Amino acid sequence: MSDHVWTVSALNQYMKRVIDRDTQLSLLSVRGELSNCSKHQSGHCYFTLKDAGGKLRCVLFAKSAQHVRFPLIDGRSVVCVGHMSMYERDGQLQLYVQTMHEDGWGHLHIAFEQTKQSLQKQGLFDQSRKRPLPAHPRTVGVITSPTGAAVRDIMTTIARRHSAVHIVLYPVAVQGVHAVPSIVRALEMADECDVLIVGRGGGSIEELWAFNEEAVAQAIARARHPVIAAVGHESDVTIACLVADVRAATPTAAAELAVPEVAVLRAHVRTMRLRAQQAMVRYRETAKQRYAQWAHRPILRDAYRFLYAPHRERLERAWMRWNTSGKSTMATHVRRWQTLHQRLCTVRLHAVHSTCVQRHMAAHGAVHRAVQMMLHNRHQDVHRIQQQLRALSPYFVLQRGYGVVHKDGRLLAQVAQATVGDRITVTLMDGALDCTIEAVHARTDNS
Repeated sequence: MSDHVWTVSALNQYMKRVIDRDTQLSLLSVRGELSNCSKHQSGHCYFTLKDAGGKLRCVLFAKSAQHVRFPLIDGRSVVCVGHMSMYERDGQLQLYVQTMHEDGWGHLHIAFEQTKQSLQKQGLFDQSRKRPLPAHPRTVGVITSPTGAAVRDIMTTIARRHSAVHIVLYPVAVQGVHAVPSIVRALEMADECDVLIVGRGGGSIEELWAFNEEAVAQAIARARHPVIAAVGHESDVTIACLVADVRAATPTAAAELAVPEVAVLRAHVRTMRLRAQQAMVRYRETAKQRYAQWAHRPILRDAYRFLYAPHRERLERAWMRWNTSGKSTMATHVRRWQTLHQRLCTVRLHAVHSTCVQRHMAAHGAVHRAVQMMLHNRHQDVHRIQQQLRALSPYFVLQRGYGVVHKDGRLLAQVAQATVGDRITVTLMDGALDCTIEAVHARTDNS
């Protein structure tokens, strides 16, 4: 055993020099399948090349990435040309890629496309079957790993936005051989929740593959309640995301879609209350204006002139016409009776005379009754019109004990328009009273 003790940084520097001096590693081509691709805001791309037997970390700097004419998508098979070196700080051996070209698709991407086409033919991606999310859910079901960062983000976000919403966690495995059956079982058990969130945090295409299985997609389609899929990052698109009713870019975004924010709801309620108050004020002002317009109409300011006087004149003329017509009719019948009496006396037919007398008396009685009935009906019409005029006359309203209240020259119609200490004027039938308000008693619904 050597007595020399290396420091970590010194050992990493030595290994880097050894690797950099190796001519076999200074320029080489590597074929593999892209996985876990990510692009930094600086333009550098970081990904993993993998095959059935291993994985290799790779870096593609921004200057070289500008010459790549195809998107870096997990599952794409490529050939990378570059050199091997070590990143001293992390002790990470990685391939520094200079150029890259396509070499077809990997088996996972082919399986993804086959499953996607099969489900698309079944109509599971149709927008017509997508269900809207409930506006105010009471219970949210979360189907994810109980130990991952996704469940913490979801619960923290829901508690912050709406603490009254109940969260039901269905712990499942999100990768590995047990992931698919546990996710399907959780979807079948989650019946009491108003909305479901299914997902996990980011990862490679292999780690997210459970959400590309057809069994999980079918379980999401059979779910009784709307499902939000939040698998990986925004760039990760899985079969579960396409089948779900709503896709969220991240687990945090899924929680924001599932639960409304209490502050926003309260602001909406305040806005609706303010609009209702403004509408009531506008309605009251419109009613006051209409009342003022009607109050200044001549028919109400001088009701006797416009309502009573014209009808009285017409009734008097009608009475005179009926009186004259009745007397003329009576005189006509008297003359006819006299003529018939003379004829009967001349003929000396006692029986005929007696019949004519009876007919005359009957006709006289009928005419008299008809005239009396017509006069009685006209008297009733006059009395009814007088009662209507009395009911419409403001003078008679004041005679019944009512009064009109004014404040500062304006009509006072509600107690809300007055306060203690205000000076008001009460107009009665025979004068007016100047008063001071000592107390205001508003009438409630139960009073």
